[in-house]
Amino acid sequence: MFGDNNSVKHSKEQEIDSTYIVNNHFKGKEKSHICYGPKTMIFATLVIPLIFILNIRMDFEMGFKLVLIEILNIAILIANRIKVTKQGITYHRQFFSWGEIQTIGVAVTKRNTPNKFFNKMIYISKNKYEKPVRLLSQKLYSKIEKYAYQETIDFLNGKPDYIITASFNRRLIHHIMAYWGNDIQNLNDTPGWISYVKLYNFFYKKKCSAVKKEE
Repeated sequence: MFGDNNSVKHSKEQEIDSTYIVNNHFKGKEKSHICYGPKTMIFATLVIPLIFILNIRMDFEMGFKLVLIEILNIAILIANRIKVTKQGITYHRQFFSWGEIQTIGVAVTKRNTPNKFFNKMIYISKNKYEKPVRLLSQKLYSKIEKYAYQETIDFLNGKPDYIITASFNRRLIHHIMAYWGNDIQNLNDTPGWISYVKLYNFFYKKKCSAVKKEE
């Protein structure tokens, strides 16, 4: 009986461990990531050049518009980048050292679950939060109630200087974990994250096995 309980406990521990990054390849590295870049914009940026490469017929006006869209998309993706280094995190003129940061997490809805699809957001804050954090935009602030079971950060008077926000980016989170560790609020409840980690860990183990065979 006790053996069965121990097996179940061990199995659960293994399952929990599998949701974390194993041997993070971002350790010791510096890199910038897209901070705000909807997947539709990224997809369009990749597809537009193919239209010209494949020589798809179009009139001059349409071709000119596509070129302008491509230039605008690239400019936005270059400008809106967040940098992760050994010293801390930088976004535009904001720099938070790892020692200053108190909480990193995934923003939640009023139901305390992470947002889905394009609304997924992360926050990096100099403040300590024990409860899940909900980000209230300036446009929606007057229509949204505050709840006692969660912290709320509003942007009614602009973005506070104690917080950096970004679109949820798996590689950005992956990189942050190299220096911050696994203490990222609501991360394992975020759709797609656990699948990403398991896939990464699976291929990393295969890569390690291949290296050992070569040695």
